[in-house]
Amino acid sequence: MKNEGRVKGEICGRWMEDHVVVHTPQTSRGRRRSSGDSEGGLFRLFPHGTSHHMGLDVHDVGPFRKFQKGMVVTVEAGISIPQEGFGIRIEDRAAATAEGWRVLPVALPEDLESMESAIREWVSERSRSLAPSHLKTSPGQ
Repeated sequence: MKNEGRVKGEICGRWMEDHVVVHTPQTSRGRRRSSGDSEGGLFRLFPHGTSHHMGLDVHDVGPFRKFQKGMVVTVEAGISIPQEGFGIRIEDRAAATAEGWRVLPVALPEDLESMESAIREWVSERSRSLAPSHLKTSPGQ
């Protein structure tokens, strides 16, 4: 690329534009209307953004501009079904490099057994910290 500070790939400067496309009803883009288009359509199931800048604050606000080397953003695929009390969002963090995007490692388990173990450990630690002092035990007891 001419400007080494820019991340390769046309998509890099279009993250917000892509988010707008996700929230645009299919009918306005010439596609057939579906039941999901009514009453808010996709926005009902996907009310949050597809990405945001990360930096000094978790939700750093960035202008509409091309990504540059060193910028970090989230990648947030998800769905929410409020009427069912259900939602899931998988969030990664990606850094812009001179070679392209690099997904940053997260210290969270990815398989079910590791995740359940981490949750049990968190609940156990939380229970100990919330217990009245005369009921607290040291780890391992």
